[in-house]
Amino acid sequence: MSDKDKKDKKKDGFEFRFESGFVPPIPPIPPIPPMPFGMGRIEINLGQGQGDWGDKDVEALRKVHAALVALSRSVEHSLNSGQFTGTGEMIATSYERMRQKVETLLPEDDYISDVLKVDTGATTDEKSRITQVHLALRQLTSYLEEMLRHAPRDKTKPMDPSEFRSLGSQIRDQVLSMTKGILQRVVSDVNIEVGSSHTSGRNYAGANLVGRDLSDEDLEDANLTGANLERTNLSSANLESARLDGANLTDANLSDANLEEAHLSGIRAPRANFQNANLEDAKLMGALLNDANLEGANLEDANLKGVNGRNANFSNANLGDADLTGGNLANANFNEVNGEDTRFISANLMEAIFTHANLEDANFKHANLSGANFEGANLNDADLTGANIKGANFTHAELDDIVLPSGERLRNRDDLYRYGAFDNESGGKLKRQDVTLPGDGLSDDVENLENYQGANLRAANLSGQSFVSRDFSGAVLASANLSGGAFHDCTFNGAVMIHANLNGADCVRSQFRETNLAGASLVGANLTQTDFTNANWGGVNLTGAMLDGATLPDGTLYEAGTDVSRFGARMDFV
Repeated sequence: MSDKDKKDKKKDGFEFRFESGFVPPIPPIPPIPPMPFGMGRIEINLGQGQGDWGDKDVEALRKVHAALVALSRSVEHSLNSGQFTGTGEMIATSYERMRQKVETLLPEDDYISDVLKVDTGATTDEKSRITQVHLALRQLTSYLEEMLRHAPRDKTKPMDPSEFRSLGSQIRDQVLSMTKGILQRVVSDVNIEVGSSHTSGRNYAGANLVGRDLSDEDLEDANLTGANLERTNLSSANLESARLDGANLTDANLSDANLEEAHLSGIRAPRANFQNANLEDAKLMGALLNDANLEGANLEDANLKGVNGRNANFSNANLGDADLTGGNLANANFNEVNGEDTRFISANLMEAIFTHANLEDANFKHANLSGANFEGANLNDADLTGANIKGANFTHAELDDIVLPSGERLRNRDDLYRYGAFDNESGGKLKRQDVTLPGDGLSDDVENLENYQGANLRAANLSGQSFVSRDFSGAVLASANLSGGAFHDCTFNGAVMIHANLNGADCVRSQFRETNLAGASLVGANLTQTDFTNANWGGVNLTGAMLDGATLPDGTLYEAGTDVSRFGARMDFV
């Protein structure tokens, strides 16, 4: 192939080589995994004499981001429909003007000023030209989404500029790495070289390793981000500190593998075999582990926030100090696990099996434990505040000083019956009474409150009222009516909002992290750029809701057509 038959494009981040006349398909850019909760707020220094990142700058960046999203959708529609003739110059110009605006707001960001600057002047094929612009457009949009998620709402907790540059570097590397992985899987005639700060270990990002035998391989620190490892044999492999974020591990064999401190966020591993694997300190946020086998695995201190592990087998596993907050683990098997100090906050554990498990000091706050089996388990000092234990079996379980759903300590085993649970230890017949809901008792008068954090507002009528930028963290809003209210930029983190009515509510940019929204109705609500990380969406009605830019319970970003039923929610199309 001659030089004139090629179009080479290279910046610090990536290089494209398109065969003459070939136009690659447009792959979706995956969502950026959320930054750790402890990251803090971002304070950006715009350079000497320009001051700190202020409200106007954030708002300006939000406006540009919205315009970029609109342009991206328009370009994607044009490419998919074939209606793009004569639009190449206009699209390239529009993108470049927006990129320059972002560069003005973030002048020291080389990723924006250099990597995402697209030169299509020598491209003769209009579709190729638009395709290049669209890829850069999607990368810039994803990059800004993560920036805006950590933009400050106030200046009380600034982040050092060096920390911000580090954050930008992390986001850049994730965008580039995942983009490479997807492109390598779908574009065979494009050669892509991606720059990354991760240089240790072998680089298999996006590699197709389906069915390979990698048993006993030393893959320490290897980069397998986005790799296709379906049915791959990784038994007894050393994957310590390896990066497998977004990898496909469907039906893979990782038995006896060493995955200590490995990065496995967002992996797809249904029916995968992790039996006796070492996953200590591993990061599995938002992992898909339906029907996976983790029998005897070591998951001590592992982060499984937002994990989807329906029907997974954790029997005899070590989950000490692990975090399964917000996980969907219905029907999972935890028989004889070590779950001491484990966090199951807001998790869906309906009909899960915990027989003879060690759950001392475990945290089940606001978890759905309906029908769960705790027969013979050690639940001493466990916390069930706000949990649903209707139909749960506590026969022969150790229950010293457990905290009941009401927040009170258990003093008599008969207390369980008030919440619909049962215990056949005395040989008596099954006893059940009406379930006591969180917030039962004296409620707070919202009109006399200055601080809404932890307030008891069960069944309160806040319909049509304005509570802009208020903090409802930890509040009980079960069965409350918030319909039609103005709640944008509010914080509901850790709140109990079971059966709450938010129909038509304005919740733009609000935070619902680890919020229990089981059975809540959000019909027609404006949830644009709202954060639902690790929230409980069991039975939630999202029909007609606006979710553009919203973060889903597993930490991914909502896209049109997303199946919310995997979180237990519904979205009817009428």
